[in-house]
Amino acid sequence: MTITHTQQIPILVPPIEDELLFSYLIRLGAANGFLSLSQFANAYLWPNTSAERRNRILVSYDANKEFSGFLRAGFPSADPVRFYLDHSIYSAVSPFLTRWIQTKIVNNA
Repeated sequence: MTITHTQQIPILVPPIEDELLFSYLIRLGAANGFLSLSQFANAYLWPNTSAERRNRILVSYDANKEFSGFLRAGFPSADPVRFYLDHSIYSAVSPFLTRWIQTKIVNNA
């Protein structure tokens, strides 16, 4: 059985302005009774992913690929790039990056 993201999440809370994605996911997990981000992510963000891949995702920069499906399902009017810019540390580090790296990061958001 394939689990779709928002069908299974009983409580879907919106992110707070300027809240980092990591904090939002922890808060969302806690609102749904999970004690850790790993438990919440394994249950709702990527339930059909192998354990090996899940472990890499949690510490990986590319977790946004799995999260984007959740974002589209839970908040269909949200712009993924705008969400990334609003809920990441990108605005703090971007002045220290080359234009090429900035573009690459934003295009992969």
